[in-house]
Amino acid sequence: MENKSIYESIINAQDDLKNIERSKDGYGYKYAPLEKVIEHVKPILKDHGLAIMQFLGNDENGSVSVETRLIHISGESLASTFSLPPTALKQANDAQKMGASITYARRYALMAILNISADEDVDASLELKRLNELDAIKKVVAQYVSKRGIDKKDVKQFMLSTQVNLNDIQSLTDLIVDSEKLQPMIDEFKKNLRKSNIEEEIKGTIEATKKIQEGANKILEDKKKDMSDSKTVVSVSVLQENLLSLIKEHGITKVENIYDYIDFLEIDLTNEKSLRYYLNNPDEIKSGIQNYILAKNS
Repeated sequence: MENKSIYESIINAQDDLKNIERSKDGYGYKYAPLEKVIEHVKPILKDHGLAIMQFLGNDENGSVSVETRLIHISGESLASTFSLPPTALKQANDAQKMGASITYARRYALMAILNISADEDVDASLELKRLNELDAIKKVVAQYVSKRGIDKKDVKQFMLSTQVNLNDIQSLTDLIVDSEKLQPMIDEFKKNLRKSNIEEEIKGTIEATKKIQEGANKILEDKKKDMSDSKTVVSVSVLQENLLSLIKEHGITKVENIYDYIDFLEIDLTNEKSLRYYLNNPDEIKSGIQNYILAKNS
């Protein structure tokens, strides 16, 4: 007989797999959440050489499905597939609702394959209905606080600041009903928000001033550099004129001969240091002229 070992272990495990206490309130019913079901069955299955694995997939109709596989230490296994109802998927229009639907499917598939019960008979759409009602009450709360001075873009931040359980319908309802408690919370939030905005404005002003100052400093440095370059040009020009006059004083008067002599001595007319050297050492100019004349006559 195939799967003899796994069937035998399942039969023995059934004596220990009792129905689970319904500890959590649902939408008009009580149930045991998935984590409690797993916590209850896992050690019992292990004692009988069994374990559970669950996989998400798609059935032939393209619907999201959960495959639950009961495996035995011998290598034998049994499997079942639970497809989420199309109506449930249609209503599950966000990640939270989709997650609730998948959790529902996992819990029921697990209990079905082990033949145990963990909640009252209830349609899966009830949990989705609760989530839809939760969305509706959140919108009501958002509109309520918006009319009392909270900008729409800041509503979410305000809700988080209240430390109210945003996934609990009753807590959100109480927030609206207890207006005496809510208004001080709104006033405090607006006060803190104004303070935060002022701090941001000050920070922005400081940053802008810093950038303006940096720009002004750069302009000032550029002007200083331009002035320095301009002074250097003027200084070199004056030194060149003085050098030409000094050469003329020592006997070379024709312009072409002056520049020929400068080439002979290899004087760099663009180099301020070189120009100052010859102006401060006129004997170099005098002796250079003598050598220049001898070179020209030889």
